[in-house]
Amino acid sequence: MHTTTASAPAQAPTTETFLGGFGADPAALGVDAHVFGALARLALPVIRHYHSDLYRDAQWLQVNLTADVADGEALTFWFVVRPNGTYIVQGTDELAAVLHTCRNQRIRVYSVAVVNRRGSWYLLVAVNP
Repeated sequence: MHTTTASAPAQAPTTETFLGGFGADPAALGVDAHVFGALARLALPVIRHYHSDLYRDAQWLQVNLTADVADGEALTFWFVVRPNGTYIVQGTDELAAVLHTCRNQRIRVYSVAVVNRRGSWYLLVAVNP
């Protein structure tokens, strides 16, 4: 995998990682496994309990990261990491509810996009302040 850093507007730098290419089906290319590995690397230094949430995250990726992500489109979500596990959320209302639930905890929130560029797949991750 090749990783570069580019600036995203109005937030921390975004890390962009090439996940694999030359196919419309991300499952056939192992894109979901690469994305899961990146999420696990972000989460493991923080999580102290409920590591099993990562299993749920892997299942979510298998269901949601499909060939339905057309060329030029992205699957976007927030990845919330806390000592007691993780959340993957897509809507801003859902994110607000999770942040309210975690308000007294040390958390990290990442903006994540898995982008299909002509059959080549990229992972973009930014830390939200």
